[in-house]
Amino acid sequence: LPFSRWLPVPRLSWFKGLSIHPYRAIPETLVQDYRQLSGRVRNSTRPSAELIVSEWGYASYLPVRSEATQAALIARQVLSGVIAEVPMLGIYAWRDRGEARWDREANFGLLRADGSEKPVIAMLRDLLGVLVGAKDAEWRERNGSFVLSLRKEDAVHRIYWGPQSKAMVLE
Repeated sequence: LPFSRWLPVPRLSWFKGLSIHPYRAIPETLVQDYRQLSGRVRNSTRPSAELIVSEWGYASYLPVRSEATQAALIARQVLSGVIAEVPMLGIYAWRDRGEARWDREANFGLLRADGSEKPVIAMLRDLLGVLVGAKDAEWRERNGSFVLSLRKEDAVHRIYWGPQSKAMVLE
């Protein structure tokens, strides 16, 4: 059933929210897509339904994507979630499911199969350290590059990144 047809179905009156898995090549495309889908929910028969991202991640698998590139993509994923005002964003998956570095499906984890940390863990510690407790988020985009401004402890912090970013700048 198309989205527009199942929201008004009476037997779904218990429906309190919608969980999406917005896998995509470019994390920042979430912003527009999430806003459009949120608008459709607000204009439906269940305007108070919450829209969350319960699963989304990037695999590190060779020769396509290194662990460092996985970390950069997940940073962009988290920042895109902040910009889009996603109330919950679940990162898939906690641990790799195998040792074969070439196997895409086995390498979505934040940890390697042996439990050791991938670079994404250090990145998340740093990024979440900036985001936790921040207020008044504002963002701008110009030619595919982004800046997210946050107020925290009477200081303004800015995070800059661009398309294909493997590094971010915190000011």
